[in-house]
Amino acid sequence: MKFFPEIINIYFHELSCADFERMLKWFVNHNYRFISTKELLDWYSGDLNYSGRLCHISFDDGKRSNRELLQLCEKYDVPITVFVATSALHSGNFWWEYVKEQYGNFEEFKSYDYERFKEQIDSLKKEIPLQRTAFTVDELILFAKDPHVTIASHTVSHPILPKVPDDVLELELADSRTELEVILGTKIEYFSYPNGSLGEREVESTRNHYKCAFTTEQKCPAKTDDLMLIPRIALTGQYYRNLLKIFRIWQPIKRLVKRTS
Repeated sequence: MKFFPEIINIYFHELSCADFERMLKWFVNHNYRFISTKELLDWYSGDLNYSGRLCHISFDDGKRSNRELLQLCEKYDVPITVFVATSALHSGNFWWEYVKEQYGNFEEFKSYDYERFKEQIDSLKKEIPLQRTAFTVDELILFAKDPHVTIASHTVSHPILPKVPDDVLELELADSRTELEVILGTKIEYFSYPNGSLGEREVESTRNHYKCAFTTEQKCPAKTDDLMLIPRIALTGQYYRNLLKIFRIWQPIKRLVKRTS
């Protein structure tokens, strides 16, 4: 196994410009070329004529703070794909932000059945005012005009997809794509699974709507990947932990700590 991955697919949610630039410098210093999602698909098909190291970067959710990173995308010529959950364009926030405001932790909500989940979230949205964190429609339109940006789908409401009934799954997949296409006037072809939660039903339904889809499986891409199950490594603003993840050391460390604790 080569120490430096020949291709790496990473994603963030949001982070500071300083933390983003620190990671970009690391990739530049280690001779990585940044590629778009289209180029990543070309790599899978064998149509990308490049033999050096490659790095694909995406962001999940559609946080308006992502706008601040464009100056670095331009400086380092970094294409990014941003997966947008469309309901937050209108509400201003994401469901877990209401839960965190009320309860501090939102993990339990991921286990709720769909009806209970929806009832609880709808109630919290009526009761709790929050400062907007998501793009507005106008902000997204302006953001998407940057040549470094590709907008993709992340469902409508960012639910835990295996928990939703069949009709809701179809609406979450189809309506998010349709709305983004209307807003931006461009074809939406890529998708990422909210929370990385999926099963065979979700994968096959996604296959009917998108050219490719991204998971949260913590490994590097391989030519044998199903394009509906493209793996990504989750990075944050923690620089040294990010490097451990890139070098495939972080998960073994976590397992070792768990066994010895």
